[in-house]
Amino acid sequence: PYTTLFRSLSVCSRGHAAMLIYSRPITRDYHANRASCASCWSACYILLLIILPYVLAIAMGAFWTKDAFEREQPGVRFRHEVLVEGHLIDGTAIGWSTSDQLNTALGERLRPCQLRAWPEDTDRDGKPEALQFSLKVPLDADGGERLHGLTVLLGLEAVYASDRFADLRLNGSVLVAHQSGLAGARWRQHADVGLRTSSPLRPASLEPRKPCASPFWLLQQPLSLDGQPTTAEAEVDRYAACNETLALAAQPPLWTPGATDLFELRLTLHVPSARIAYQQGALAQLKFGWVQYLALALPIYWILGSARGLAIRHGVLTTRMHDPLRQTKSKAF
Repeated sequence: PYTTLFRSLSVCSRGHAAMLIYSRPITRDYHANRASCASCWSACYILLLIILPYVLAIAMGAFWTKDAFEREQPGVRFRHEVLVEGHLIDGTAIGWSTSDQLNTALGERLRPCQLRAWPEDTDRDGKPEALQFSLKVPLDADGGERLHGLTVLLGLEAVYASDRFADLRLNGSVLVAHQSGLAGARWRQHADVGLRTSSPLRPASLEPRKPCASPFWLLQQPLSLDGQPTTAEAEVDRYAACNETLALAAQPPLWTPGATDLFELRLTLHVPSARIAYQQGALAQLKFGWVQYLALALPIYWILGSARGLAIRHGVLTTRMHDPLRQTKSKAF
């Protein structure tokens, strides 16, 4: 039973009805000795209310979510580092690079090429959506030179910046290569630039880790230990030892057969927003865990509280009831 304890009456001389201002229910109190079953059940109720949501959240999995994901478009620019390797119909290898030492070491195999590169930033946010490359390789078509394979290694710089994970700045190299049984006159290629990591990036509260154990850039060692010019294979193997690397997701190449004096490669590197994995900070993990704890604690509180109230009101547990509307009396069930 409930009744009104505090009520403010506004009664006018003409007998107007009273207006309810505030009310609260009268509660019945149930008491028990400290060593009784009711007291033990109350202690177990509190322990279950605290521990049971945590145990259920752990059993359901993903309570402590350490890793998270963020979509981020990197800022990518061309470092003006290129290594070109071509293979003619008779098996002759030709090459060219932006390193004077490597070009000198190539000797007769050197084939100077023309390279144009420019970014495309359509939304003008300082992060280009694509990098365009145009490479032209001169050939002696009258002398029987036919190009059957081409390998191009490009040096890029990428910056991944966000307020959720530590900034990542790395010098990378990306590889495009294609071979065909037919001599080519033109090669058109599209590819997406992505990030490959050995483990999730650190949170923003920590210092960023180095992408490589030692500083890396393309053509850092243009000559091998025996004085021979470095190759694309050697550069790729050296770059693969880094923790964070750039990788290309290339579309099928469009190879145009033909005999020409100037082979042309048109390469478009798209820079889409990528899904970056990173480690959450301690506060973010606690916040996510607290939300899961509350999501289970509220229904558990309602279920256990209802069971506890039924057990006391229906006499399953022996208690002394105090009703403020009646005389205090002890009643054992």
